[in-house]
Amino acid sequence: MASYWPKSLQFVNGGSEVRVGIWPDQTLYMSGGQQYSQSWPQYSEHTLFLDFHSSALASPSSEFAKAQYPLIARAPAGYYNATKVFLYPIIDPTEEDNYYKNLGVFCCIADYASPHVYRTYGWAAPGGGNQAEMRWADLLLWLQRGYTARYLNTSHFYAMQVEQSFPRSDYNAGVAFNWRDTGMASAIDVQGFPSNITNLNTNINCDAGTSTCNRNWIDSQHAHWYGMTDYYFLTGDETIKDAIQDGVTDTYGNPNVGFVKNGNYYAARDVGEALMSDARLYLFYSAVNDSADAANAIMAGDTVLTNQVYPELNLSGFGTSPQGTSRTRGVMVSIGNSSPVPFAKPFQQGILSEGISEMLQAHGPSWPQYNQTFDLAYGIANWTLTEAWRTSGTAAGCNSRTGPAYQINVSVTNNPLAPSCSQTVWFTFYNEAKYVGPAADWQAKFNQYLIHLDGNGNLYAEYGLVFPAAVISEILHPQAPSLVSVPVTVTNLGGGSYSLSWSVPAGATAYRIKYANKTIVDWIGFDPVNNVYLGDPTTTWAWFASTDVSNPPAPATAGTTQTFTVTGLDPAQIWNFAVKAYVK
Repeated sequence: MASYWPKSLQFVNGGSEVRVGIWPDQTLYMSGGQQYSQSWPQYSEHTLFLDFHSSALASPSSEFAKAQYPLIARAPAGYYNATKVFLYPIIDPTEEDNYYKNLGVFCCIADYASPHVYRTYGWAAPGGGNQAEMRWADLLLWLQRGYTARYLNTSHFYAMQVEQSFPRSDYNAGVAFNWRDTGMASAIDVQGFPSNITNLNTNINCDAGTSTCNRNWIDSQHAHWYGMTDYYFLTGDETIKDAIQDGVTDTYGNPNVGFVKNGNYYAARDVGEALMSDARLYLFYSAVNDSADAANAIMAGDTVLTNQVYPELNLSGFGTSPQGTSRTRGVMVSIGNSSPVPFAKPFQQGILSEGISEMLQAHGPSWPQYNQTFDLAYGIANWTLTEAWRTSGTAAGCNSRTGPAYQINVSVTNNPLAPSCSQTVWFTFYNEAKYVGPAADWQAKFNQYLIHLDGNGNLYAEYGLVFPAAVISEILHPQAPSLVSVPVTVTNLGGGSYSLSWSVPAGATAYRIKYANKTIVDWIGFDPVNNVYLGDPTTTWAWFASTDVSNPPAPATAGTTQTFTVTGLDPAQIWNFAVKAYVK
């Protein structure tokens, strides 16, 4: 009763009557106590157990404990990995701990001393502890290590989200509706939250803020709800499913929300969290055989990509869009970070990278936009690991050692520019790993950054969680093949046709063939301190930004010469080609 106050237990009429209730009447406003408020359109859920016995119990406390402690069980981590039910593998805890120990950094993550019961949450709070879905990470720590307090912490947090974090919309005057329905468009704001609610004839005049109606709605820049789908499938808690269906989906599974259809997510992290939300909603609805809501969710994610990731950012002399991804530098800038001086924060690019990764996994390789999206994921990741990567000596502290800068103003000089202790950069490394496969460069930088954070003298908030663990898993047990350059000979046949030939590398499983009207290079390079290119974008073009040749051939026998003809290109231009092979 103490954790989820206020409950009431009263003995009246000399003890002949027992009253069990939700709120004690002694504290009601009319009795001189406090006033109870119920936010609308929210829920307030209360679970009460009444346990009757025909005779006195030998141990009342043991009987009481039966109702307090849920019976939970977990399968071996290898089972979850074999079924691929989660987006990222659950790494063996001993392997993970040894990885940290071998780097000489602090180890190892522990269970909570005590879990929290959440009555409210500061969604907009700054800091590393509020930039990722920490309760989902706690849930996976329970599966990985048996940390029961972390499971309970997740359970309590999601119970709060069910009640408070999304406006619910299951019934109005006895009629089922959703805020996302087109007929309700006049009643919702750009986030999909009800704002002009007087249109609903509710006779309630209340703004969307917490001060007037005691609301605690989720913040689009810290929208960490999306572990609820996994929690539902692990527990079967139908209150979670209800909240996803009539709360979360109105906001994130809705292609008609203003943020989505108008491309108005403010920062790169907003975009990333929207993409994560849509990918997970798609997987959730696909699993429960709701094809209509699954289609809406993935459409919403695709619309966000189309509006805010795919456009070619106008930056450093190239591109035309006020937001999108630079094809010469790889950085993504969103609408809120594009004026007056556009800037990018690597930790937000990392959150964006996680969102793009999950959209790629939700769609799968057969998606027509898969390669284009994968290329941009690589470009965004590589921006952090090249242009944004800073080295400043060996002393401890956030502005020393080696790692990404906190912020780069991408259209002006940046001096000084030093490493930061930003977190949530992990999917920068993850997407790099998935794109190029095992490589000494990104692995060394990952290790350098783990040491950098440890050198700050603090146990950083995301240490030991699934986010860096996903990268560690790719290092210890790489799943992606290596993407290697293949020297190619090109013959211009005239009329927009070209003949390509190369020697088939050993272990090749597939090709990517790209073309551009400039020489294709792996990376052009840019110096953000002096705001100048390191290469020449007028004569060279980055691999990730070049155009794919459709239907490349399957690899022939290793060591043989393979030829391929490209046709249908503009004969008025001279085209250049590059070939890369996936090699296992």
